[in-house]
Amino acid sequence: MKRIVVLFALMSLLAPVLAACSSPATPTPPRLGKLAYEAYRGVDPQIYIMDADGKNRRSLTPLGAIDFAPAFSPDGKKVAFSSNRSGAADSDIWVMNTDGSGRVDVTNQAGEDSLAAWSPDGKKMVFISTRDGGPDVFVMNADGTEQTNLSQSYGFGENYSPNWSPDGKQIVYSSNLEGPSQLIIMNADGSEPHVVGQPPAPAPTATPAPGSTPAPTPTPIPTPTATPSPTETPTPAPGATPTPGPPPSPPEDTNPSFSPDGTRILFISTRDTGNSDVWIMNIDGSKAVNLTNDSPFDASPRFSSDGKKIVFERSDQGKDNIWSMNADG
Repeated sequence: MKRIVVLFALMSLLAPVLAACSSPATPTPPRLGKLAYEAYRGVDPQIYIMDADGKNRRSLTPLGAIDFAPAFSPDGKKVAFSSNRSGAADSDIWVMNTDGSGRVDVTNQAGEDSLAAWSPDGKKMVFISTRDGGPDVFVMNADGTEQTNLSQSYGFGENYSPNWSPDGKQIVYSSNLEGPSQLIIMNADGSEPHVVGQPPAPAPTATPAPGSTPAPTPTPIPTPTATPSPTETPTPAPGATPTPGPPPSPPEDTNPSFSPDGTRILFISTRDTGNSDVWIMNIDGSKAVNLTNDSPFDASPRFSSDGKKIVFERSDQGKDNIWSMNADG
């Protein structure tokens, strides 16, 4: 389970193909043609960088710590990442140059700090911290000052994967504060949070036809019964009603990010099939479309800066790889 969570964390902040995150509201950064990502060497994950075509792969962090969730700064000169290399049990947000030099711990607080994302102007970062009891969305200046809890769930819910709108005025993240994970958009100061694109409820179970008599529910008998061997399948007694299976799991939406023009949200959802697929919808939740719709486990999609490509993680047959596709799937 921990590995799955870590993978969600690291891929939720993959640098986009072709450039670091840019927006129409800020100067366009140089087109880097780079990807930053996490990969395992031995037992510990490390931060790597490579060209968008998969060539020139190299490590930015040395062994000896757990490093994950890299994110390019908008000007392409820095990489924020999560690490426990300060020696504490919990991770902090660190910043380094794109050649791996100049590593600095910018949060240095109790609790688990992870999943940093730069604001479009590079002056702030949002991130997740457990210092107030549970995973909450925090914001701070890029140098680590003025760290503020924006979501304020204080352990009553879990919040993950915060990301900025291109104009820097809003933040989108996922939260299970009110049940299954939903996508939340709030203002950059934490005000006016609201659910967007709430997943549809699972299909209701079948009900008896009008006039029919439902089969009675057997009353358990409080006496020991024989336990079948692992190779045996219990056979219901004649006329008995089979025990219904578990209800379908409610659909969940996670890993959100804005499109470069700010009109759509890219995210992961278990709608339709229950499988984790890449979806896209308008920022008001309308016109939700499944872009992958297949059996592998997909996570943490991100647009390229020109909006023409999508990068995402795919786990298939025990292997985790970085994939790209056209923006229409």
